[in-house]
Amino acid sequence: MIRSTYSLAILLCFFHGTATRAADDPQRFLAKLEHGELIQDKQLRNWYSDNALPQLAGKSLLTGGNPMRWLVDRNLQSPDVPKAFVEMHNGDRLPGRVLSAVTANSTTMLAEPSHFLVTPSSSLTKSSRSDEPTDIRVIQSSVRKIVWNSENHLVDQHHPQTLFYQDGRRIRFRSIRFTSSAVSLLLESGRRTASYDEIAEIHLQPRDPWQNYYQELAVLFPQGFYTARGLPRLLQLVTDTGLVATTSMNRFTADSQGNNNDSDRWLHGIQPYWALDIIWVPSRKTWMRRSWPVEQVPVSRFAIEEDRTGAMFSAAAWHARINRSVQGSPLRTAGEIYGWGFGVIAPSRITIPVSPLCIGVNTKVGIDYLARSGGCIQARIHRDSATGPVLYETPITIGSSTVHETGNLRWKDANNIPDKLVFEVDPVLKNRPPGADPFDVRDMTNWLEPVLLLDREKLEAEILKQVPATILALSGWQLVSSENSPPQFGSTLRDVDYERDTWRTTVLAKDAPFSLVKRI
Repeated sequence: MIRSTYSLAILLCFFHGTATRAADDPQRFLAKLEHGELIQDKQLRNWYSDNALPQLAGKSLLTGGNPMRWLVDRNLQSPDVPKAFVEMHNGDRLPGRVLSAVTANSTTMLAEPSHFLVTPSSSLTKSSRSDEPTDIRVIQSSVRKIVWNSENHLVDQHHPQTLFYQDGRRIRFRSIRFTSSAVSLLLESGRRTASYDEIAEIHLQPRDPWQNYYQELAVLFPQGFYTARGLPRLLQLVTDTGLVATTSMNRFTADSQGNNNDSDRWLHGIQPYWALDIIWVPSRKTWMRRSWPVEQVPVSRFAIEEDRTGAMFSAAAWHARINRSVQGSPLRTAGEIYGWGFGVIAPSRITIPVSPLCIGVNTKVGIDYLARSGGCIQARIHRDSATGPVLYETPITIGSSTVHETGNLRWKDANNIPDKLVFEVDPVLKNRPPGADPFDVRDMTNWLEPVLLLDREKLEAEILKQVPATILALSGWQLVSSENSPPQFGSTLRDVDYERDTWRTTVLAKDAPFSLVKRI
């Protein structure tokens, strides 16, 4: 009880201080650029149509040699975890409630994969017309977990193939089948059915995170990375209601409902890889926008696998958080805020799988602002296991005034890529400097903007191989074409009267015909 009261007091002080500074600072928008420069301005400009790209303080935020890493609207607060939401394998979240499940239909002209119908908790449509559908169709294979009633101890956690009841019970299942109002489970001991009203959360089967990333890029960049509008960067929008949605500029559109110079009048239409519909996001509700090149993958996209063996006073305290400090506040160290990362409390060991296309890692690390001058840690990055070779190690650090930077850590042997990386924070229980907090008291630590570095050319080759499989109508067919004249894929906005607008991957025989072959 004492720990909880103390934590709440610190958080209240932090948010009060943030609100005061935001009110005193006339610059509403703050952005961090790729080269580390911070810029700010009262207005965000020029993002009101398809032909316009955003600018802040006279600088382009998505093009040129120094685009943004993130952009934050300081008039808004960082969102709480929604009470009900759908979480995807890439870390995106759609606040709302799953109403029903729809099975795949690939026999008609309008092929659709199995999907959930989700009623969003706030409007994500372009207009307020009563005849416009408000639900969002979410592809079932992209979903990591479904939450009807969020449990605090499960936030940012993934327990594969586990159902959590509203009354606190949990069961493990071997397989699951969704119906319009319930789930049918196959257990080790037999079968069981649970209605949606009984369930707090369902955590689904894990997926290979790297295969999932390749498939996501195949949907978002079907034509490859180098096109006029493609921009080989991903864009993620985070709203103050808890929506987290990632897309590319191939599946982005913009509209203005009034004064083009007023960003509060803008609507941004995006279609993540997991959605069958365009999601219209009000600019005035967008707390943060993140952007990164396709070959720099934020580690915070991955489900957390954390080991806290050896914890003492913090054993019953906080687990690792994604894109937040361990206590749930925005990531902040040494007086600066950061766009993504992990918040942990020592001892902590987070294991991340590594792609065969990976060539290195880059991150920063430091004690969180909430620890003030307290805390004492030493951070390390190991290859393959917590006892494996150390790729990077900080000096023993006390207090939140220091940020350590790894730079681009590349493998010494390109043919000896680690299978995993372990991000360790050691509480330095032995040989602590005089005056440091004892044991693991206030050892709240942030891994700041960590990314895994990929080989872009190999990445592009990999995703182009996977593009045909993203077209459901081609399922079961083999596409045969000339090596010198392969078909051209692209994202096409389908705008017809009898269905919702949506981007679809299309194929064009540009220079030579191709054949579709199927054995029956």
